[in-house]
Amino acid sequence: MSENRKLQILIDAKDNSQQALKGISSNLKNIETESRLFAASIAGIGLAISGFGLKSVKDPSRLAITRSLPLKNLFISSKR
Repeated sequence: MSENRKLQILIDAKDNSQQALKGISSNLKNIETESRLFAASIAGIGLAISGFGLKSVKDPSRLAITRSLPLKNLFISSKR
């Protein structure tokens, strides 16, 4: 095999590997972006669930009291 042919094979291999690495780098950037969006979505869902939980208990001090009462007193109306 001639030296020029060997050199051309090495150059082609280097070019192909550079293109592959650029593709991998681009894919990793996309994965990073997607994972950040996913993490933000999960955090938003957690905040929403927490907010609904807190909203369902209008008076947290009443929650502590009702937990200590017997089961028959759990359904006391908040209107007194």
